[in-house]
Amino acid sequence: MKGFVTMTSDLGYMVPTARPNLPPTEDINNGIFLGRSQFHNFPVCLAFDKLLGATGIIIGKIRTGKSTTSQAILIRLHQLYETNILIFDPHGEYAELVRRNGGTVIDMKSVKINPCRLGKGLSITEKAQQLVDMLETVFNLTPPQSYHLTEYAKLGYKEFGDNLTFDYIIGKLQQESKRNTTLAVTFRAILTRIGLLSESIFGDTSSLPISELTKGLVCVDLSKLNNDTYRTMAMLSILQFIYNDMLSNQGRETPVNEDEPLRLEIMIDEAGRVASHEKSVATKLVKESGKFKIGLMFGFQDLSDLDTKILSNYGFMIVHKLDNSDYISRIQKDGNFTKGQANRIQSLPVGTEYVKLNFKDASVSRPFLVKIEQEELPPHSPIYDRPRKRNFRASRPKTSQISEIRTEENKISKVRDSPKLNNIQHKYYGYRISQSVIY
Repeated sequence: MKGFVTMTSDLGYMVPTARPNLPPTEDINNGIFLGRSQFHNFPVCLAFDKLLGATGIIIGKIRTGKSTTSQAILIRLHQLYETNILIFDPHGEYAELVRRNGGTVIDMKSVKINPCRLGKGLSITEKAQQLVDMLETVFNLTPPQSYHLTEYAKLGYKEFGDNLTFDYIIGKLQQESKRNTTLAVTFRAILTRIGLLSESIFGDTSSLPISELTKGLVCVDLSKLNNDTYRTMAMLSILQFIYNDMLSNQGRETPVNEDEPLRLEIMIDEAGRVASHEKSVATKLVKESGKFKIGLMFGFQDLSDLDTKILSNYGFMIVHKLDNSDYISRIQKDGNFTKGQANRIQSLPVGTEYVKLNFKDASVSRPFLVKIEQEELPPHSPIYDRPRKRNFRASRPKTSQISEIRTEENKISKVRDSPKLNNIQHKYYGYRISQSVIY
């Protein structure tokens, strides 16, 4: 009998005539339009103001729709709420979409950046510790290595200030590695890897205006960097500057308002080591960003790339097809999946995903299936070149995403029942856009 009850519970969720396992309609009918719930064609939106946080986790195998989901969320968030968007793009998947939507693409192959410049208002000790935390995230340093590198960084900041470069630290490592000590052996082991940071895009000057990356729609294209170390260090350097700017409250024109939408959403695609270490600045940003109206989204294939502190602080989780049984078991536990839902993760079609939302004021909810509406490239049009004024105090979109939901009254008796969606039209800047959902 116990097995029978479990089976019918899981099957009942999949039967079209059964009530869907959805949160209250008022919680999923406002915000960023994602798509429609499977079986009942119910419109599902992502309302950041109703979630515990703006941190999003998007996981799935390659070519299962992760980028499609991320693009839909980011572009619609920018167009509807005028939220600033910063995308770290390691594979060049977002650049064209950003250009066609009037954004800016930064080719990291053609710029220079000095990771030792971490912003204003920091003491020498703070700068040294943050710099070594970045190195520890990338290179898995031992405690003795971290300690001595911190001391070298302190000496460098005392001598050169913000003009410190990795060349100084590498020179100190080379001197120490020539000695006949146990520590010298460990330094020789990491010297070759850290030596990479004196080449390529890292130098004593910075041609990358980091403070401008958080304004508008910006894609940092990392696809032309042929080394994971370069890509990871570049992302960490930019995130560290944003983190310091956030804490120091630099350049903030107005105080944070609880009712205002997000000011900045950061997308880290294929996060890798950027989000896997507890000392990573990405982990720190997740814990502190909510009160500053900054959100982060992480897209990845391997759940091991995500630190547990990030996994325990997400506002929404989107799961595409996965094969790894260990990952599925962990998702089942952390995402409140039923056994039947967890088993189905292995057979999800491309573009269909489980959406798990953590609400502020609602009880724990189950994940539910959503068919994502793909974000298409918009045509070239003067509409995208119109100047737009920032309005931080607007708590809702200027125009309704879902202007009309017609229902068949004889089929709906309760608010939680799923309405039959006959027509969804989107209106933006005076243009009416049809069901293809192009913004």
